[in-house]
Amino acid sequence: MKHIGIFCSASGILDEVYKTTTSKLGTWIGQQGMTLIYGGSNVGLMEIMASAAHQAGAKVVGVYPRFMLDRNQPSQHVTECILTDNLSERKDIMCERADVLVALPGGLGTLDEVFHTIAGYILSRHSKQVIFFNQGGFYNHLLAFLDQLDQQHFTRMPQHEYCTVANTLDELFALLSPTAHEH
Repeated sequence: MKHIGIFCSASGILDEVYKTTTSKLGTWIGQQGMTLIYGGSNVGLMEIMASAAHQAGAKVVGVYPRFMLDRNQPSQHVTECILTDNLSERKDIMCERADVLVALPGGLGTLDEVFHTIAGYILSRHSKQVIFFNQGGFYNHLLAFLDQLDQQHFTRMPQHEYCTVANTLDELFALLSPTAHEH
């Protein structure tokens, strides 16, 4: 079974298009018999993802920092809840347990997870690329900035070595398909 790590927003006030797409992805993960590994929260896109994946039959692994228990609770849709001592441990466990990591449109927490994962890849701590789900061009500016870092030699490798981009759900499904090449 393939383990799909998802980085996504905890915000509940996002445009409906992000909620719908997140639900479709969660459903697809479940229909494929895959395991979802995500931040474990019961709010925002995280809860939408967990609910859809769980309802479609996925195993749902939530990785949730203990210090956040006073703000929100882990989702009731998780089949396994891993409590961590801090955010760094959360990111490390998600990366370790996932076969591939996908960044849905998200905020600073998502970017923190993305850059933690990319830095680990560049420093040979793991071999897992990040797939940016560039829905509606959400990550265009960030991808251009990463390209600028490459061009000005601020990175050890070009971005195509540590990340992939999917602009549509169909492109993302193709990259995550069990027949797709491992990242």
